Amino acid sequence: PILRRKITLFLLSGFLLLAAYVGQAVMRARHMVPSIPLLNSNFYIKKKLGLSSWVPLSQISAAPQKAVVTSEDDDFYQNRGYNIRSVEEAAKDDFKHRRFKRGASTITQQVIKNVFLSRDKSIGRKIEEIVLAWEVEKSIGKDRLLEIYLNTAQFGEGLYGVQAASDFYFHKKPSVLGPKEGAFLAMLLPSPIRYAKSFTDRKLTPYADKTITILLERLDREGKLVPGQLKEEMAKPLPFEAVVLPTPSPTVTPADPTPILSPLVNPTP
Repeated sequence: PILRRKITLFLLSGFLLLAAYVGQAVMRARHMVPSIPLLNSNFYIKKKLGLSSWVPLSQISAAPQKAVVTSEDDDFYQNRGYNIRSVEEAAKDDFKHRRFKRGASTITQQVIKNVFLSRDKSIGRKIEEIVLAWEVEKSIGKDRLLEIYLNTAQFGEGLYGVQAASDFYFHKKPSVLGPKEGAFLAMLLPSPIRYAKSFTDRKLTPYADKTITILLERLDREGKLVPGQLKEEMAKPLPFEAVVLPTPSPTVTPADPTPILSPLVNPTP
């Protein structure tokens, strides 16, 4: 009985501590709710994050929009800012590896993290994300959230926003990016500094090539590419990929049939 009582008290104490921890995270999130309307201000977001550029969603081609949504949050336009199934899967993965390995954040949660929260990985911050995501979705539209995400996401070392990324990697405006370029940008998002190695090497790494291929095939299956576009996109290299030109065959200059007289020999008159 004594041992059972100790175990019960231990479990109860743990539950109360967890409840207090969760309650504090919820309260912190509630205190930030009045700041949500600031998400409608490009000026506020640019100033807070130190961004040098901003491009409206209407000036970003559909290709990177579709690629990023499909890769990062495939039911973005249907969910309420969080995805319980993804959270459960991430929790299992984190428990298995004994560390915070997967974030399971929706695009809405990533916007909240980028603009309002710290970058640390903790249960408390995840709770804050979910609470704020619920509140944000009540007043901020999906297209606006996607616009904020594409303008604040990191695409490389010191490289934030789709406009900076489009210019750096492709020397293009976001309005003219194609499906493969959009898939490349989406591929970068989980770890932009690490996965930018393809650009440094001027050649897609095996991981990048596989990830882009899978994403393009998925876009095609879901009807997000026009018929025949998949084959066309797979065949074309990205603008930064080195083009290997064929080695020219050696050319042999034909002998001049005209005899060459030595300047030291005077011709016979």
